[in-house]
Amino acid sequence: MEQVKRFLFAMLFLVLPTAAYADLTDIKFGQYQIADSQWNVSACLNTTTCQIYSKNPGTMYKIPWTSGMWTWQPGQYVQFTLSGNGSYPYTANVYNSNGTLAGTVGTGKIVNMGPDYFFFVGTDNNTGQLFSGSLGMSGTGGVTWTGTLNPTIEQANAYADANYSTQPLASGQTATETPSSSSSPPPPEFCCGGSSAPFSANAGFTSRASSWLANPTGDNAVTITQIGNYNTTTVTQTGRKNYAEVNTTGSSNTANVTQSSNSSTQLNYIEASINGNNNSTTFTQQSTGGGKGMYATVDNNSNSVQIEQKDSGGHYAEINLSGSNKTVNILQQGSASHMTSITLDGGATSISTTQSGSTNQSYSITHTCANASCGPITVTQGQ
Repeated sequence: MEQVKRFLFAMLFLVLPTAAYADLTDIKFGQYQIADSQWNVSACLNTTTCQIYSKNPGTMYKIPWTSGMWTWQPGQYVQFTLSGNGSYPYTANVYNSNGTLAGTVGTGKIVNMGPDYFFFVGTDNNTGQLFSGSLGMSGTGGVTWTGTLNPTIEQANAYADANYSTQPLASGQTATETPSSSSSPPPPEFCCGGSSAPFSANAGFTSRASSWLANPTGDNAVTITQIGNYNTTTVTQTGRKNYAEVNTTGSSNTANVTQSSNSSTQLNYIEASINGNNNSTTFTQQSTGGGKGMYATVDNNSNSVQIEQKDSGGHYAEINLSGSNKTVNILQQGSASHMTSITLDGGATSISTTQSGSTNQSYSITHTCANASCGPITVTQGQ
């Protein structure tokens, strides 16, 4: 058996078209996600429990507050950038609905941050404003949360990734009601291919997943080579880092690979090369987190490929097929980081691809059809 290689699964963060996880700087705050407020200064600055006595949603002051209030225009939103100032790490900018810069609110810091709210104070140490990443505020009532004092950039990113909507929210709207996660447009169908930008990847599957880890301790790795006909291979891997390489040459072969774990840092990688007719291949990667990567090349006729990549996030699948009468079913589910690339060449093909919540869905399909019997390709995105 060929010596098994071990891939660095951090590649999943390199191949995704956008960040695999939402940083605070990825969040777009609508007008009613920001409020001028009366706050308990001592509690918010000195304890993990921040108390807001009352709020005025939609009212935002520039920094310092003596510069006046921001005059909102329809569709505008606030987005943070990193200032490079260790004491005041964030600059709040206002953007128009088309993404152009409308102006700058000012630079400041987050003094207290929780799952739904955080309090932002400007460089004048006087101008303070309430932000919500998960709901559009309505009403003037106060709020109280228990969170993190003076969160680091990494801690702020973790809150944003776990709780905040990346799209602006209207008054009374919650993160679970954003168009990206609540609406499911009819699945598009393509006769001979289609794509949904942005997309980039491969480059030797990102140089074979940025090369194998120098220290393979704790990895599960296996390489299977099938030569001939009517072979059946079953691989089951349970561990934090799993790698499987399957090479099949011949006809009427069956290969089943399952990688699973309940670890939030689970890393699963499968690479396959199937050459021959009437082959059936099933790949399943089931973990509650981490990264999942799949790269497969299938040549010749009457081949079936089933791929399932589950929760939570970090999905990447690239399938290359040639020949006639191919069936491909791909399911990738929550929470975000979905990428699917499918390249087809040859005759009749049946393809069904599903990518689910929340956001970060991209696919690229190239179909060179050899005859009029090529059927539609169905892609379903969102939930």
